[in-house]
This record gives sequence, structure tokens and C-alpha cells, in this order.
Amino acid sequence: MKLAKFITDPNLDPKAYNHPWKSDNRVFNNRSIDLEAGQGLLTFLKKFTPSSAVKTARLRITSLGIFEAYLNGKRIGENGVYDEMMPLWTDYRYRVFECEYDLLPYLRKTGENFFAARVSAGWWSGRISFGYYGFKSPALCAELELTYRNGTTEIIATDEDWKTTVAGPVMSADIWDGEFYDARVSDPCVTPDAVAWRQAKLFTDYTCEIVPFEGERVRVNEYVAPISATVWRDVKPNGTEHGAIKTLRRDVGNNCERMRLRAGQHLMLDFGVNLVGRPAIAVMAADGTKISGLFAEMLNDSGDPARGNDGPAGSIYIENYRSALSRMNYIARGVGNRKKKNIFRPLHTYYGFRYLELTADRDIEVECVTAEVMGAVMEGLGSFECSDAEVNRLYSNIEWGMKGNYFSAPTDCPQRDERLGWTGDTQIFCGAASYIANTERFLRRWLGDARDSQKTNHGAYGDVIPRVFESDGGNAAWADAGLVVPMKLYEMFGDPETVAENYDAMEAYMEYLSQFGLEGPNTAYGDWLAFEPTDKRYISVCYYAYDAALMVKFSELLGRDDRKEYYRELRQRIVAHYHERYVENGEITEKTQTAYLLALAFDLVEGELFEKTVKLLKQKIVDNDYTLSTGFVGTGILNQTLSKLGLDGLAYSLLLQTKDPSWLYSVRQGATTVWERWNSYTKATGFGKVTMNSFNHYAYGAVAEWLYATVAGIRPDPEEPGFAGRFVLAPTPDTRKESEIPAGQKRMTMASATYRGIHSRWEYENERFVCRFVIPCGVARVEFPLLYGQKTVEINNVVFNAKELGGEIRNGRMVFELTAGSYTVK
Repeated sequence: MKLAKFITDPNLDPKAYNHPWKSDNRVFNNRSIDLEAGQGLLTFLKKFTPSSAVKTARLRITSLGIFEAYLNGKRIGENGVYDEMMPLWTDYRYRVFECEYDLLPYLRKTGENFFAARVSAGWWSGRISFGYYGFKSPALCAELELTYRNGTTEIIATDEDWKTTVAGPVMSADIWDGEFYDARVSDPCVTPDAVAWRQAKLFTDYTCEIVPFEGERVRVNEYVAPISATVWRDVKPNGTEHGAIKTLRRDVGNNCERMRLRAGQHLMLDFGVNLVGRPAIAVMAADGTKISGLFAEMLNDSGDPARGNDGPAGSIYIENYRSALSRMNYIARGVGNRKKKNIFRPLHTYYGFRYLELTADRDIEVECVTAEVMGAVMEGLGSFECSDAEVNRLYSNIEWGMKGNYFSAPTDCPQRDERLGWTGDTQIFCGAASYIANTERFLRRWLGDARDSQKTNHGAYGDVIPRVFESDGGNAAWADAGLVVPMKLYEMFGDPETVAENYDAMEAYMEYLSQFGLEGPNTAYGDWLAFEPTDKRYISVCYYAYDAALMVKFSELLGRDDRKEYYRELRQRIVAHYHERYVENGEITEKTQTAYLLALAFDLVEGELFEKTVKLLKQKIVDNDYTLSTGFVGTGILNQTLSKLGLDGLAYSLLLQTKDPSWLYSVRQGATTVWERWNSYTKATGFGKVTMNSFNHYAYGAVAEWLYATVAGIRPDPEEPGFAGRFVLAPTPDTRKESEIPAGQKRMTMASATYRGIHSRWEYENERFVCRFVIPCGVARVEFPLLYGQKTVEINNVVFNAKELGGEIRNGRMVFELTAGSYTVK
């Protein structure tokens, strides 16, 4: 910004609220609560007339809150595509993004123009802020720069001469609670002369710097139609406290939602997948008709509170949203009692939902309802499928979880009174995410927020980024995301600048940890939600050793030899401390799956202790009936570590397990995204504890990294990261013998993955193991499994031995190189 200043309304007085997680009066979402209408949103106006013929017109704009900008009554976007929830979420203490748009398509070349914008509280001072920045007024900062054909320039910047009001059809809006829209109310962004305006005042109660926009924007990325529509009214007894809904009709397929909905009836739409975004509705309704929307991830299964049901069987289950109301209220505009077409989509909130329930206080005609899927705009890079339908469902669930939670920041969940950037979830999942989509710009922007999170906590990365809690930070497996994410981005995309721009911040974190001796980070969370808890301090010591090992790599990459030696020596001391504290009589004293995994994944044991630990881990899983007992920490490294140890068969047995707890257990329970808990819902017992029971929580989807890197075998070359020139193709088929396959499982017989144009597919054909590779460019180091003890391979119908390929046989694989092309290898 060159001249603009933040402005607000002199009469706006935001109301504070109690911390939703600490209030004694916390009320969980239920049907008796409604969203209050409010008085409208903070809106700004500036009229201007170009003084000459305009050559270019640019808008630079930001806000404390979420803005929606208009020129001459038209919403500003790019070729009919709009950025949503701008300027997105940052740590408002330090920076806020400036967004830039071309105004020329909206500009009247002669005569008067009017620019208008409205701003809601959003992440700045909405409920999701937890009051961290103070309950302050939203504010706008914008400038319109007109370049005339005569060579002169005019800048129209926000100042006290702009007009402001609190009005408009968006009566209230909050990210958690939803939006209330009254279409009867004049929209000052479209018809500014219909409302009263007053002079704006400067807003100075902020500390952030306005910086150029970074990363990916949030937009509507796809559209989903409902797969079924159920109309119900009243409740019938079924022997439970809540009873069951009385279904009046049920339609499926295209246009299933098109119908007359009578007052008092409930129209429940199922979109088939737990998605994130907003509905767009088109209805015929009389003037003043109130249409209400409730959102849910699941349906009540019985009406029995003992099974966690909060309403009649067949109705939507909403209590797990906790204090987030997640409502949509719309007052229709018509002509008296004659119905008029109304089209609406909320613009200042978003929802996590599979089900949308609509009600109206008068009869309406529902013409169309579509779910607009919102999220960060990222290029899709990968795909995966295999011979097992349930694993394919799991992969789809992982993708949908990522779509919903890679929003403005990588969040833990998208629906309840949370939606926060928990760093533990991010560091566990970032490797999988970088196979599914191009996360580089998105996560590099987030790392900027991570650096900001250190500034008030002595170098400790926040547990939630952007930060909303003052006292959090520096906890094992959470704060370490500040090192793990740069490492994963460097491995997958190969840009050393990612490491360089974060190196000082990582050193600051290591300096913070040094105050604790060799004990490592703080211990708030441990192996979160594990079935079998692991000592929290043990996890901290393991992660401290891992942090030091990463700093050795980073220092070497950047030519910081002195720091490399420092961190190499530090890691040696941490490992020695680990052995002194946690090894007795030749065994690790912590006896959990996660404890063994951390020791092996982070190379903390060697020799006889290594062999003993591998044996104990394997036995631990077998004794647990081939089910996992890990939480966030252990699950994030589980199958990857097993394959590192050569225990691919055991990894397959865990992947294909359908008992609780396992990845496929939730698939069998009907999941369409990854859940927060392995048993968030079971057909046998119902819903888990409502206090923490999200049905869209992507962290456990970290196993997708193993599907790509090990099952399909597509992975970066450690010597040349980023897939630019060289990469590895090392497919690992399911070779379990019949005696090794747990009861109820079948061997996977095909897997296929693509990543950035690379294709790897393996299957069995006529009792031969066959791989098909597509190498778009560069050189692939192929590590082809020799399953039958043979010494040759057939490539495009020509038989070769290792010597003829310039390769070697190593660890049961023939290793050789292939250049760009398509290959069938048998």
C-alpha cells in the first residue's frame, strides 16, 4: 500500500465472549439454539469520477477480518472466479496480506463510479480468534490506483473521507456460527444510496505489517450435487428416548432436491461425502419466508442417547460441533405472498458437512441445492488405486480430508469450535499431502506464520499456527513441525531456499530447547489419542534427537559446517542420554508400538539393541492381533518405519486390517473422510465422546505417503531431491505367504500410482510379476523386486541381467537406471 490507512466505523462496538473451551456455560450445538440476526456488517463506500481516459485500474486491498469488495455493484474477482474468505488467516500481530485485482472490467470509463466493501470479523475478532487479538472492530485498508492515458496516476486511498455504515443483507456472520442473510434488506455494496452513511474513522489499534500476498488462494474448486433427499416431519416412538423421524418421501439421483417443501417439514440432503465449503440454494419463496439450514457430518442411528444420539433416528447429528452453531439463516425477498426466485450462498463463513437440513416457516419450492467445495487452490499431483476396494475408499477419504483442511491454513478439522492450525497434524501429514497436491506455496506461506509464532515465545514454535493461544508452544511432535515441514518440502520439491529462509528460525527453536538440557521439547500431548500411551518425556527425547539430525542435514545443505558439527555432537549427546535413561538390560524400557517405532525411525538404536527392538515391535503388533495401538505420533511413521526395516508384509497386514483400531475400520463404519479417533463411530456402540469427535481429521491419513513411496515405489532420490532430474521407482508388492496373512484378509494383487507425470503400476499376470512405468523426463533409479530368485528381468520384451543394464542386485532387488520413456518390466 502506498497511501492507504486502516479505517473502521466510529459507532461499532464489538462484544467479547467467554473462551468457548473454558466457559462454565459452554452449550453444545442443539436444535433449540438459533443464530441471531444482528444489525449488518461493517461496510465502506467511496465514490469517484476518473479525471481522464483510464489506461489501467488496480485495486490493492486488505482487512482485519474477511472482506468482500465491489465496484459499481459488481463483486470483484478474476474472469468470474472469486477469491473467498480474503485476505485469509495470518498472525495479525505481525502481518496481513495485501490482495491485488484488476478493476478495469468493472470501471465506468466516464461519469461517477462507486467502490464498496464489507468486512466481517472472520479470524481477526470472530469467535475463532479466542479473543487473542482483542475483540476489536474489523477494519479495511484499500487503494484504487488509476493510471490515465495521459501518463498521470491517481490513488484513491482509504482515509477519513470514506463513508461507512453497519448495514446490509448479511445481518451477522461468524466462521464457527454461520451466516444470517436477509434478502429484503438493501445491499449498500450494490445500491449505496439506499442506506445512510457516516464518516469513517482511522483505525490504529493494530500492530501488523501489510505484506504482498503469498501462497494459494481459497476458491470454490468443485461442485457436488446431493445424492438423496429425505423429507420428514414429526417423530415416532421406537423404544428410545428420541424416537425416529417420520419419513414422508425419499428421492435419489439427479435433481432429487427439486420439490415443494411445506412449512414444518425437514428436507435432509445427503451429498455423499463429508466435504468443506458452503451450499448454494435456489428457491421460490414468498416475501419474508425464513429458510434455515443445519449442517452435520453424520446421522443419528437409533435415537438412543446411550449410543451418543442427540436426536431421533434418521435425523442429523450435530452435537459434535460443540459450541459452533454452524447455521445458515436466509430471509427471502418476494412480492407479497407471490413467490419469487431467491438464490443464496454465504460468503463470510464455511461449513464442514455431509448433510444439510433445510426448513422453512412457509411453503417453498426448492429448485436447486449444490455444495460448493472450497479450499486452497493447489495443483493435483498424484493419484492412487489398487485391487482392494476398501483401500481405494481409504485413499479417497484421505484426499477429501486434505481438501477440507488445507484451507487458509492446514487445520485439524473444519466443522466444530476449533478449525485451528494444530502443528502436530501438519507435521504428520505434510509428506502425504505433498504427494496428493502441490503444497509448496501453501506450506511455505504457513511456515511464515510459524516463524511469527516464535516471536513472543522465546523461539518456540506454536502448537497452533497461526497462533491464537498465548501460552502454547514448544511441545514434542507439534512444535517440531517447524523443522519437519521444511525437510519434507525440500525432499519433495527440491528448493533449498525453503530451508534457507527457515534456518534462523529453526536455530532459534533449537536454542529454546537447549534450556531443558537433553530432555527435549515440552510434553503436553504425547502420542495423542493412542490406545496404548507412551511416556511423554520419552517422545520428547526422541524428537529432540530427530531435530538435531535434521539440523545436521540442513546445515550441510547450506554449507554451515560449523553448525553441522555442533548439531552432530548434540545428537550424539542426546542419543547417549536416551540410552542412559530408557535402555535397561538390553531393551528399551518403554514397551509400546510407538516407543519402538520412534527408536527405529529416528535411528536411536543399533547392533543387538536394534535387532531386539525390531523383534519386539513385530511381536507387539502380532500379539495385538495385527492392529495398531498408536496415536498421532506413532501412526505418522508406522508403515513407513516397518518398510524401512524390511517388514513390508507386516505393513500390509496393518493396512488391510479391518478390526478396531485400523485404517479400514472406519471405512467399514461408513467413513468418507479420515476420523479423529479410530472409533469415532462404531456400528456396535454408536458415537464416541462428543467432547472431541471430529469426522474430518486428516492426520491418520499420513499412511498415503507409504502408499506412494513404498507400495507404488515413487519417491525422491535422496541425493537429488525434488523429482527434477532423478528419482526412485521401487515398487513393493504384497508378497505375504498364506500363513502370514491375518484371518479375513486377502493379498493385494495390483497397485497403481501417478505423481507429476510419473506412473508406476504393478500386478500379477499369468503368475508373473509385472511393472509398468512411465518416466516423463530425467532418470529413474529402478529397484525391481526379484520375487522368484531370478537373476534377469524382461524390459519391453528383451531379457537383461544386471550387468547388461549397468546395475547390480542388492537386497533382493535388481537396481538399474531408465531414462524417459514407457516400460513394461517383468
